[in-house]
Amino acid sequence: MPNYMIRSDGIDPEEAWSAPDDATAIAGATETLLDSEAEPGEEIVLVRVEDDYRQAEEHVATLTMPGGDE
Repeated sequence: MPNYMIRSDGIDPEEAWSAPDDATAIAGATETLLDSEAEPGEEIVLVRVEDDYRQAEEHVATLTMPGGDE
């Protein structure tokens, strides 16, 4: 299974986690974003990482905290 990590200025980095596919990882990252104290409009980036987490990263999705639009 691929490993994923969230990259964000507003969310503390977590350990990488495994998910069976990108859709499952995006759902998990969305839940993390919504549970965070991120401000409306703040973005996080979900990346797929190699086993040792410091190697190549592949962008999977950019997610934005909803709200703030009046």
